[in-house]
Amino acid sequence: MMTKDYGFNRESDELDQSSIRGAASWMLKENLIWTCRDGYKITVKKGFRHDLASIPATARWLVSNDDFRVRRAAILHDFLYSIRGHLANKNLSRAKCDSLFYEALRFDGVSRLKSGLMYLGVRAGGWFAWDCQL
Repeated sequence: MMTKDYGFNRESDELDQSSIRGAASWMLKENLIWTCRDGYKITVKKGFRHDLASIPATARWLVSNDDFRVRRAAILHDFLYSIRGHLANKNLSRAKCDSLFYEALRFDGVSRLKSGLMYLGVRAGGWFAWDCQL
């Protein structure tokens, strides 16, 4: 049972996803639900396609998609960018989406230093994906 009033709500501890053959992407096999500190919920639906964390080659020594602790936060962030923060009951700015990414990283046990560097990375380079909808 979670001791916090926010975080990921899942039926299992494992992230259930599958690789899409011939593509550098993945697909969720079950819903992923994030409850924000302010109480609203974000549901990433089963079937959502994502690329996990988009990590520049120069930073792969620090962060890897093989680190299970970054995967759920990366999927949440990919989803929020894919909808440009437009939820059914709330519109989130890019800055808010990035701060939720940081919060999710910390929730899943990523250190403050690594979470902070990843947050700075999406703040510095995320504008391209946000504006161009890649």
